Amino acid sequence: SLFLQCALSELRARDIEARVSVYRTDAGAEVDFIFEIGKRVVAVEVKATKNLGARDLSGLKSFRDYHGKSCTCLIAYEGLHEQNFGNVRALPFVRALDVLTNDS
Repeated sequence: SLFLQCALSELRARDIEARVSVYRTDAGAEVDFIFEIGKRVVAVEVKATKNLGARDLSGLKSFRDYHGKSCTCLIAYEGLHEQNFGNVRALPFVRALDVLTNDS
């Protein structure tokens, strides 16, 4: 995906090492990318839409239940504004990249 390419490029440019994987369960829950950056774990669901709903949160909620509360859960989407859905932040693509590279 373009998001993954941009994320890896930004991390490399800042000399930040990251391990990237995906999350999938037998029940069908999935998260597009799990970034392990040092001790940080950032789960990112990428959505090519400006409109988000509860269905967009299911994979991230499953991952949080599996991994625990220490992970950061993000939706990178085409919208222009940050939205918060409980413990999940929805950010425009560029702002989501900033979270990955700036530990914020």
